[in-house]
Amino acid sequence: MIVDRQGRRFRNLRVSLTAACNYACTYCVPDGKRLVAAQDELSAEAMVRGVAYLIEAAGIERLRITGGEPLVSPKLEAFLRGVSPLGLADISLTSNG
Repeated sequence: MIVDRQGRRFRNLRVSLTAACNYACTYCVPDGKRLVAAQDELSAEAMVRGVAYLIEAAGIERLRITGGEPLVSPKLEAFLRGVSPLGLADISLTSNG
């Protein structure tokens, strides 16, 4: 379990499907240069193993999927298939679309 100094328990986890945003919005990238995805990003399967570990070790109950535009990520389907049976109370997604 992860607890802060005020005794609050952390139950929420955010997972970004990519290390670099696939957009070049003026908010994040004022010069308009797109970020390049890292060559050594985790696979969907590795991210699922990490989420499963945090559920068991830290008591994570809710998951939010992020990462530029996660709906266009090639990892989304495999990641959702992997985390869906893990018994989370909520799985949600933040979209830029």
